[in-house]
Amino acid sequence: MHRRRFLQAGAALGAAALLGRPRIASAASLNIFSWGWGYSDVVKDVVIPRFGKEVPGSDVRLEISTNAAMYPKILASRQNPIVSGGMFNYLYSYRGAADGLWAEFDAKNLPALPSVPAQLHPQGTGGYVFSLMPYGISYNPDRVEKPKSWADLFDPRYKGKVGLSDLVFDGFMMTAKLVGKDINDIEAGVREWARHKENIGPWPKSPAQTHELIDKGELWLAFDFGGLSEGARSRGKKIAFTIPKEGGTPVADIIHVIKGFDPKTTELTQRFLGLLLEEDAQRALMKITHVSAVNRNVEVPKELAGREGIVTAKDAVERLHRYDFKYVGDNLTKWKDLINRELKA
Repeated sequence: MHRRRFLQAGAALGAAALLGRPRIASAASLNIFSWGWGYSDVVKDVVIPRFGKEVPGSDVRLEISTNAAMYPKILASRQNPIVSGGMFNYLYSYRGAADGLWAEFDAKNLPALPSVPAQLHPQGTGGYVFSLMPYGISYNPDRVEKPKSWADLFDPRYKGKVGLSDLVFDGFMMTAKLVGKDINDIEAGVREWARHKENIGPWPKSPAQTHELIDKGELWLAFDFGGLSEGARSRGKKIAFTIPKEGGTPVADIIHVIKGFDPKTTELTQRFLGLLLEEDAQRALMKITHVSAVNRNVEVPKELAGREGIVTAKDAVERLHRYDFKYVGDNLTKWKDLINRELKA
């Protein structure tokens, strides 16, 4: 189905779901921070029209950017905030909590929240997960068999053909778990890889480069994000993704409301962001961006069935291991220095 028709159909379903939901009489003018990469398409074509039915005459403007570019602007404008809420990864979710940026959600403004397993939400930030990706292993199916374990990456046949990452550290966390250590013991994972250093190939500078290297056969296997890998596969790359038997980790997408606004704007921002948890938006996010839904009532669509990089909320709870986001985020420089010394020197 064409992307636009899919989103229009989702919006129509969302309109039907509005029956019985309260409408707000006064109009709203909101500035919301959204990622691009398809997320903004879902917001424009599904969430904004649905919000317009709940809040007639509302005006929602999107600031489309990245966390790295937008967060410093949010921090610098905290006395006169430029956006009232938006999307953040786990690192910026915890940074914002430490910097005192986030307003507290009122659960009544997120009607779909009970449909999201509580285990998936970050602890201690006040934010809520609205989508996620499993972190596991991407591979070239023409070059290797599907890996069944994280230990398969140590196979001597893969000398110089395994791609690691120092952009995120989830692969080292799962390596630590593989060797019997705590999942937060990134140092143990790095030191285990130091024992298999000969297998390490080029270090990708981005997920997109990971997919290029796998497609070309310069890497055969690599640490990777499930949703991004599946997107590359849909674009014709020779790539597949799997979650090994030991499991993977959840890479969470999180909504936050920003302090500094009047109570009405804060409430309406919560209502707006809460629509991302509704079934119509969840289906659209899965279809368009290949992220995984967190609403337990949403299944993987038929056309994406069998794609291991896209999981249900139930699978996320059962197969993905949570770790201490704050601890990892607070020690980024430590992990990067360790990797440089042990694996890149």
